[in-house]
This record gives sequence, structure tokens and C-alpha cells, in this order.
Amino acid sequence: MTVCNASACHYHRKHLDAPFESEATRTLTGYKAQSEMVVDWIDILISGCEQRKESLIVEGVHLNVRFVMRLFEKHPSVLPFLVRRANTYLA
Repeated sequence: MTVCNASACHYHRKHLDAPFESEATRTLTGYKAQSEMVVDWIDILISGCEQRKESLIVEGVHLNVRFVMRLFEKHPSVLPFLVRRANTYLA
């Protein structure tokens, strides 16, 4: 995962000087880029676990519905589920 994080940091540094983009736009663009990198690594991880017949639970903020459905279509063994925490406060 270090490679993924290093690539994401490089992406952010490259786009920090974009003069016409707001901080919110740059943040969202960076999140989407990180999500793409993460889902590619998860795809490889799932393939390895399928070959070894191992169970795996994957969680994280970069797993949005579009990516989960893409993994679900490619890997029939994927069982998507959502855990919702009640009374969660954002600071």
C-alpha cells in the first residue's frame, strides 16, 4: 500500500498549484484518484484470495458503491454489505 500512498501524494503535489481550482475541488479530485488506485489493488488482493480459497473482509472510505459493484461483477465470490454506525458525530 505504500506505493499507492506515494502515488497519491505525488498526485496531490502536482495539482496543488492549480490556480483556478478550489481546495474542495482539488480534495475531491485527489479522493477520486486515490479511490481508483485503491480499487485496483483490492482487485489484485481479491484474485489472490480466490485462488487460495481464503476469506477476506475489505473496508475503507475509498470503497464507494461504483467500485464495489465493479468488483462484485468481476468476482462472483464478493458479497457486498454495509455496516452503519448509529450516533456517529463528525468533528
